Amino acid sequence: MRLLPSLALLLLCTLGVVVADVAVRSSILAHLRPVVIAPRSAAVVRPPVEVEWDGPRQMRVYVRPSGGAPMDAGLHTSPAELPAAFFPREGSYELELVSPTFGGWIRAQRKIQVYFSSPATASAAPTPTPASRRERPEGVKDLLRALKAARVARDRANERAKFLADENAALREESERLARQLETLTNQAEGGASEVEALERQVSQLSEQNRAMAEELNVLRWRLASLPPCFVWGYYSFPRPNTYPATRRVVVISNLAGQIFRNQAECEVARRLDATAGSLCFCASSPWG
Repeated sequence: MRLLPSLALLLLCTLGVVVADVAVRSSILAHLRPVVIAPRSAAVVRPPVEVEWDGPRQMRVYVRPSGGAPMDAGLHTSPAELPAAFFPREGSYELELVSPTFGGWIRAQRKIQVYFSSPATASAAPTPTPASRRERPEGVKDLLRALKAARVARDRANERAKFLADENAALREESERLARQLETLTNQAEGGASEVEALERQVSQLSEQNRAMAEELNVLRWRLASLPPCFVWGYYSFPRPNTYPATRRVVVISNLAGQIFRNQAECEVARRLDATAGSLCFCASSPWG
């Protein structure tokens, strides 16, 4: 039930706006949506550029070159003249009118072509004949200006493409050089890995040889430890102690039966029974000579 009063109020407001619009013979929408009057759409102009619009009295003007960032031309009232400083080069530009109060909600756009006259070209031009002094139609002039601006833009695009092609070739050469360096480093890394494997195999072989030599050394040490400290025992004897001079001493290492003294006890028994003995028993032959 509350929806009906709201609809009725909305209808009354709309009817009041229409009646007021008819009474004052002006459109309220013109103040909400500005209409650009000059320059015309896609017009070929020469700086300074005059901008005129129908709608809000004051608008903020932006100049955007083709492919560039917008430049703020400031707050202007219609009509406004934009100096040549906002058009640094020939080509396509876009004029944008933005409301200073509502921002992007109220805006208008217009695309134009900008060209410059060259004094050198004008002085080098031939003297016009009477037939050529006739002014050409405005449409033909606009087409020639647009054609000239398009040619300039094409030349700049070709120069840009050539620059990018040279840069691309340089980047391709750099990429190939880096690829060759990477391949060289990869080969070196593979060769280093092969050398490491060979060294590891050599270290393994040396470790095996060291282990075998350690085992052999232990066996030799065990055999040396098992040897007796003395193989043959003996004592000094003087066969004729009463002669002058005395006979040379001899080393007795066996008894009368020819049995060699293998230990000190056997040697001591034989020495006590021998009247010619002249010393205690000692080791006559050791494992080390």
